[in-house]
Amino acid sequence: MDIALMKQDFYKRFSGGEGYLRAEKCGLLCTLLGFPRIKGALSLTYPLSVGVTGLCRPTGSDSLNLESTGSDVSLTRRVKNGGILPEGAHLTGGQILLNNDIPEYFNSSAETSCCTVKCVMSMNNFPEYDKTAAAASCCGRDNIKPYLALLNARPGYCIRSERLKTELLPLPLSGFRLVSIQPAKRSAGEKDFAEIEHEFERLRSFYPHLTSLSELTQQELDAARHRLKSKTVYRRMCMILRDNERIRAVSEPLRRCRTSELFNMMNQSSKDLLRLWEPDTKRAVMLRSVLELEGVRAARLWSSGVIAAVYEERTDYIISAAEAALGRTSGDEIKFCVSS
Repeated sequence: MDIALMKQDFYKRFSGGEGYLRAEKCGLLCTLLGFPRIKGALSLTYPLSVGVTGLCRPTGSDSLNLESTGSDVSLTRRVKNGGILPEGAHLTGGQILLNNDIPEYFNSSAETSCCTVKCVMSMNNFPEYDKTAAAASCCGRDNIKPYLALLNARPGYCIRSERLKTELLPLPLSGFRLVSIQPAKRSAGEKDFAEIEHEFERLRSFYPHLTSLSELTQQELDAARHRLKSKTVYRRMCMILRDNERIRAVSEPLRRCRTSELFNMMNQSSKDLLRLWEPDTKRAVMLRSVLELEGVRAARLWSSGVIAAVYEERTDYIISAAEAALGRTSGDEIKFCVSS
């Protein structure tokens, strides 16, 4: 839904005159390198043009009135500081209308929560606030990294995340499109991530100086290999360490807007993922098939499928070719989402 239609919907739902509306957005966060869902691992993510958009208007009350364009349900909740603002600062409530154009086969709860926070801050004229505290208030017991990345995201930049630190790196995509290629049925989740986090905690008894996976070296991992649960866990931890190094190596080229360096790193990561991570057969076939398509500059596993950087003029061909190839091999319905 475009902004003009959202404004019409807003004024139909909320009483009052046509006061000034503020707009905020959280784009769907895709993974380019690393593992944002593993605590302590480095990650490089990017906000796609599809996402959650919020229109908001302050009312001066102490409560929020939340509605969604896709529902008639109205939610009211009390607005709280929660350590997000300096001591003595006060938040007031308002009216927020959210529109979610993220495909249903993605979990968009983080984008929805963060867009709501951004609307509240915008209504209260607080462009600067404690984003770590805000992310913590959104994530509950989830990994904080994706929430923190969403609150810091800006169009045209990717986000390097390391524990509670984020850095925006330029990512000009002129001449390219990012195409998400996903099975229509959403994955149940990655139980392997929890196993890796558990094994790292066991390694810390051997290396008490380590505080996160971003600090672990290959030499240290090899020395403690016999302490790991299985060869599979060892290979996957090797994969994480390799992506950690790739992210460190590509950060400086990205500061100089050398996008091609990132694409090369994504393809290297994909080869290692197929060899070290050993994803399920359908995801492996999907990644190999996409990498072989003419016009695909880079591709990597993301969510239940693949995110691919493709030449803009080849977008339609790639979608058609991927749909034909993957429909035959996987037997699943394949969905595509094109983002600038």
